[in-house]
Amino acid sequence: MRVGLMSWGSDGDIRPLIALGAGLAGRGHRVTLAAASVQGSDYAGLCAAAGIAWRPIPIADAAAVLRGIAALGVQHERDTVLIRRLFERLYVPALAGMADEARALVADCDLLAGHHMAVPLTAAARAAGRPLATVTYWPGFVPRDDLPPPGLPRGPRWFNRCGWWLLRRMIDSYLLAPSASCWRAAGLGRLARVEQAWFAGRVNLVAAPRVLCPPAAEWSGRHLVTGPLLMPERAEGGALPAAVEAFLAAGPPPLHLGLGSPQEADPVVLTRLLVEAARLAGVRALVRSHDPALPPGTAVDRVLAVGALPHRQLLPRCAGVLHHGGAGTTATALAAGLPAAVVPFSDEQKDWGRRLAAAGACAGVLPVRRATPERLAPILRRLAGDQMLGTAARAAAAAMAAEDGVAAAVAAVEAMAA
Repeated sequence: MRVGLMSWGSDGDIRPLIALGAGLAGRGHRVTLAAASVQGSDYAGLCAAAGIAWRPIPIADAAAVLRGIAALGVQHERDTVLIRRLFERLYVPALAGMADEARALVADCDLLAGHHMAVPLTAAARAAGRPLATVTYWPGFVPRDDLPPPGLPRGPRWFNRCGWWLLRRMIDSYLLAPSASCWRAAGLGRLARVEQAWFAGRVNLVAAPRVLCPPAAEWSGRHLVTGPLLMPERAEGGALPAAVEAFLAAGPPPLHLGLGSPQEADPVVLTRLLVEAARLAGVRALVRSHDPALPPGTAVDRVLAVGALPHRQLLPRCAGVLHHGGAGTTATALAAGLPAAVVPFSDEQKDWGRRLAAAGACAGVLPVRRATPERLAPILRRLAGDQMLGTAARAAAAAMAAEDGVAAAVAAVEAMAA
């Protein structure tokens, strides 16, 4: 069968769809992925390695705009302002290109699957009567009666439902107008709430570890927790650099410190934050460097600056990971049995830190706006030295080993053909 995929967002929003595409291609399907990268990244090589076709959806000056928005987060801007700017400057400008690609995918494909925010694909598929699955990486978007939205205290079911109602109102204030425009353009009439578009497929795949996201009773039949969509090793191959191999061989397993794509918001300050925190903590560490003055291979005390490294090869040889709390990094590090420390830039990332802490596998959550070397150093010492964290992380990894998120997602997509 011909399967069309669509995503919008950062690396953590696009790579899971590539993983899903690789799984579908392995089953003999012809797969095409169209995606709008807010980082301006090119996934042609990764898609080729996964055996799928790649169709980029351009966003003008995406990388520069994203750096500017992320920099506001470092400079203590409010989350609500950051989210609104992200949508206004990177989501809405991508919708026209997404709509064009959505029409092409719907015309050419038998089955469709897309990021829940790929509303043009959902609208086009619904208008044409094509089977569609949506994909969600963060369960904080999916309402449930037994828990409130992330950030609110847990209460009785009526309280939780009120919290979800407020979250819906906030999302609608940001996105209802552009989403409703996509709906009308597809001839679908009036859209009352954004949530109706986000979860309008036959099934919504919640691509998160069950150990961090147990499914809700009311999700049955509509929201399927598959487990994370992790890239296959054939698509993420590559040897570690000689300098990294030498560093790993020269002492006990180090920590790996990096803040993902948000680190590019202020590359010099954030890289040096990590280096200085590791120095104050007295830990061995590999630090992802975006600082031109600290190119990969530079050694500072017990720290080695590194570039982008293949996680599958690196993480099993580390003692712990400090990251920004992205969904993909959270799942990848936990699957390797590593405890974490989280320095989040957004509410979603804070929530992943809280979920890791609830599982006993997080040394601390320190929002980037409050992060200093002095505040981060004791968290790194705990990450390197608290054996209970490692025990909890390995237990979570053992539970995750029973999950095959890609296989579960592939089965759900194929089931739509019936």
